[in-house]
Amino acid sequence: DNPILGYEFPMDGETKRGISAVGVEQAAGEMAKHGEALRIIDVKLEYEDSEEARFLVQAGRFAISADGREALLDVTIRGKRQSKKETRRNGSIVFDKFWYEKGITKATRNAKLALMPEYAKTHILAEAVKAGRVKQVEAPQRDNRQTPPPNVDRETGEIKDASEKSTALQKQIIRI
Repeated sequence: DNPILGYEFPMDGETKRGISAVGVEQAAGEMAKHGEALRIIDVKLEYEDSEEARFLVQAGRFAISADGREALLDVTIRGKRQSKKETRRNGSIVFDKFWYEKGITKATRNAKLALMPEYAKTHILAEAVKAGRVKQVEAPQRDNRQTPPPNVDRETGEIKDASEKSTALQKQIIRI
């Protein structure tokens, strides 16, 4: 089986590429072989209405020693806005019964991807292109009417006021 490791789409006259959720998991598995683990710490459905849902995922990067001891190296919070509707090939718009699963998967991908070193991202994408494991997709729809939750910076996507759990994790990093 040859799962899709990346995706690409045309936008603004260029070909944009990204790493799929499967590609991120494969790259995370390679990182684990070298003593670093990416783990999901928390997942939240931050906002939901009849049109969309917004997910937030907190992930950590851990160093794992040969004897199994762990040290938290880094923490990030990333999100994903997920539409509850999908456009079929014939142009019709229907309710997406998998919106919840897609939202969590994409938010998890975004969080783990943010913790991955650039060389790992570049490598997995280059290998995906070389092996023909990149899927052509349509450019994402830009909907400027929707805004992020008030505690998320519109430009960076960063959480403005970190949760107690995030603050505790950051303190743990400082102690390490």
